[in-house]
Amino acid sequence: MALLDPRPRSRTWSLECIRLILGHLLNVPEQRFASLDLDEFNDRQLAALSTRGVSWDPWRLLLVCKLWREVGEPLLYYTVVVRSQAQAQTLADTFREHPALARHVRQLRLEGLYGHAGAYVLHCTAATVLDIWLEESGYNSARNTGDIAQAAALSWLNPRKAILHKEKGYYYGRIDSTPAYVAQAVARWSRLEYVNWVFGFSSEHKQERAIAVAIGTLPNLNVIAIPTRCTPKLEALKLAAISPALRRVIAHGHVTVEMMVWFASNVPSVALEGGPWSSYWSYARKELQSAVCTAIFSDDPPPDSKFKRQEDDVPIVHTKQLPGEVLDVVIGMALQPAPDDKYQDATDCRAWYDQRRSHRLLQVSRQVRELTLTYLVQRPYFGSIRNMVSFTNFMLTRPDLVHRVAALEFGQIGTRTREDSEDFWNKDRDPAEKAISNVYALTLCVTSLRNIRRIKVGSIASERVLDLSPSLLEALGTFLQLEELSGVSIGWNPSHGYRAGRLTSQCLARFRSLRILDNAMWSSTPVLSENVPWCSVFNALQTLEFRHESQRNVISELWKALALMELPLLTSFGYPDIDLAQATPFFEKHGMKLERIVLNICRSNNSAISLETLCPNVIELEFGEETNVDGYLSVQHHGVLRIIVNEWEHHLYGLAGWWRKWIENRDGGISLPPFPALKEIHTRRVNPWSSGGRDWRALADDMRVEGVIMLSARGEAWRSRLRRPGPKPVVIPDPALDAPASHPWELLRESGDGNDGVNYVVDADGDDSDVEQDYDRFTESDAASDDPLS
Repeated sequence: MALLDPRPRSRTWSLECIRLILGHLLNVPEQRFASLDLDEFNDRQLAALSTRGVSWDPWRLLLVCKLWREVGEPLLYYTVVVRSQAQAQTLADTFREHPALARHVRQLRLEGLYGHAGAYVLHCTAATVLDIWLEESGYNSARNTGDIAQAAALSWLNPRKAILHKEKGYYYGRIDSTPAYVAQAVARWSRLEYVNWVFGFSSEHKQERAIAVAIGTLPNLNVIAIPTRCTPKLEALKLAAISPALRRVIAHGHVTVEMMVWFASNVPSVALEGGPWSSYWSYARKELQSAVCTAIFSDDPPPDSKFKRQEDDVPIVHTKQLPGEVLDVVIGMALQPAPDDKYQDATDCRAWYDQRRSHRLLQVSRQVRELTLTYLVQRPYFGSIRNMVSFTNFMLTRPDLVHRVAALEFGQIGTRTREDSEDFWNKDRDPAEKAISNVYALTLCVTSLRNIRRIKVGSIASERVLDLSPSLLEALGTFLQLEELSGVSIGWNPSHGYRAGRLTSQCLARFRSLRILDNAMWSSTPVLSENVPWCSVFNALQTLEFRHESQRNVISELWKALALMELPLLTSFGYPDIDLAQATPFFEKHGMKLERIVLNICRSNNSAISLETLCPNVIELEFGEETNVDGYLSVQHHGVLRIIVNEWEHHLYGLAGWWRKWIENRDGGISLPPFPALKEIHTRRVNPWSSGGRDWRALADDMRVEGVIMLSARGEAWRSRLRRPGPKPVVIPDPALDAPASHPWELLRESGDGNDGVNYVVDADGDDSDVEQDYDRFTESDAASDDPLS
């Protein structure tokens, strides 16, 4: 029947079909409506004039029929762009004749002042406009009654999105008596959620300052965007960023260090986009909202199918058959990592959980996923700052898990504490920007997590620390349960290109529960605050170990401040280069409490003053990785039972040189043993014993002869081969003498030494066989014959 219908085909279409067609053809793209490039519209308009409207005349679609006009008029007037006085007058006349058309306007773009016509357009569309585009600079120079009427009519609007364009090259006079019409209008836009403006004024500009103040009072403002071509001023952003609902400030790359510091310190809930982490936000918010992605917080990619192991193909047992308590225990055990590879460095930074298994557990079922997340969020591990940002975004969607976060652990992030001129590839290209972005991201994280007890960055072998600005330290000081900070820099590091600032006793006195400050660096000058003495700082601290050298202008003030602290519970202290000329007051006050000291070298100009006399109760010393022979020789102590060494090389050149030097002095009768009570030396980097290198194994043999056991990174001791005279050579008996020969394996057994209670590792090399292997070989030969010579 449709083929016999004499009506045009277009009249047989449904209203929905016509609305879709016209909506597509009459739609003005959002990008075009919000464009700040006026030349684009000029080119399109000139093209339309040159072709008599053929290139762009969507209104002709309304002439097809009455039905199309009825459907298309609301779509045609959805977006209105006024670029000239003639267009404004025509639109005003249209609204006078057909007032109903004005209620279809949702987007209004006014590129200038059009007098009473413009005021009438604003009056007719004020109730329905959602998006407004204004040439803001023109309103600040309104003089005639028509322009003033249009400027005053802006207050009738209440949009949700506003784009305030500023003409290129426009300059505001320092003394401007024109009322701030735009600012007065913006202050009344209570529904405004998004604003795009330059924020580039100075303090003398009355008009722009009034607009920034008005933006800061809006109750529902969520996003502030700054045009790409504009460089904002922090002074303007300070006034606008205090809006209570503000969450994002988009600066498009024009972010300065001062902006990052201010936002991280004053409005940490606002995401400042456009800095070195600009890709974090969009990627994290769009791609990392799922539990599977956000639970694996390291930089390692998810396990690929081609690397599946045999147990990965085992079908998953239905978890509903297990009680919740049993399933909880099973998941906790399954998350534990596999035994470390025997060649792994014990000082590596790795997550406490097995990432491959956690990825699989999150895909089993909802119950298993929730139990797994409960474990993972307690102590998340981040391989980069971007992963921490994604974790923060995820936790905002799961407020039920926020209270479970008790610790934050990081890999090799932060800024380098020292730059090697030859280490070009590992050198930070912009350490100041990187440090500020790290602090900014960490501030966002800690402000949403209030139960954190531990923050750990890297390991004791890491050359990087996470800079904590004074403002971030004040934020962390509000955490009443914070007990440990590791791998951080107290204050700003001036070597990163910005001012170090000062660190006050009032800021540090907030850490009333802090027990461990390890692997730290003190970067800012300590300053005594009024009414907050140094004796009230770090009263709960038990471990205070600085493993990174401070700047020269900070060291002397640091020792003075430490000497004024009470530190009643302190038992462990460390500093790389201890100069007793400056550190003596500190050790005179706290030395009796110390049981452990970490250092690279100890310097003293007075032979009557030493660490032994100042710290008589020390039983453990730890030497850093940069310790040389002179560093080992700089300390002597009769009470030290254990020494920890952090040298990188398996040859242990520094330790071996110190040991040989001491043996030579002892044999020459020059000196007494530096550590007569020493029982063991723990090497953190030698792991395991069988990984090659005979120099340190020979050194372990030498030490054991002197009664000192050398332990590997796993706490295992090398079982040295026998150093006593070996078995006598087998001699064929002379029948004339009729003397029985000694059994070779009996001679070996007589010369064997006993086990002294330490876990030993035997040599696995074929050409360097152990006593027990020799014992087994001779025993097997005896089983075959009673005659050792058969």
